[in-house]
Amino acid sequence: MNAMDVLLESFAISRAHLGRRPPAAGPGQQVFTLPSLRTGRHDLRDFTKTPSLIAAGREAGRAMVAAAAGSSPAPAPAAALRAVTETA
Repeated sequence: MNAMDVLLESFAISRAHLGRRPPAAGPGQQVFTLPSLRTGRHDLRDFTKTPSLIAAGREAGRAMVAAAAGSSPAPAPAAALRAVTETA
């Protein structure tokens, strides 16, 4: 195990509690939790798919916020993510 592996493992441990605890919201605030995207397996240090992953995340966020706001939802995030997972 090298220094980068230790750093990545420490980062994963520090974020492990996220999603398990309810978000803290102040009076009058509403917190939206985005659904997880199935991105397939890839090395955390591989940034070749970054633009596609960002686009898929934005699309998922737009669809979720539109659905929560009551407007017609945007296309399913799976469509935006398909290009990422097909090239994996």
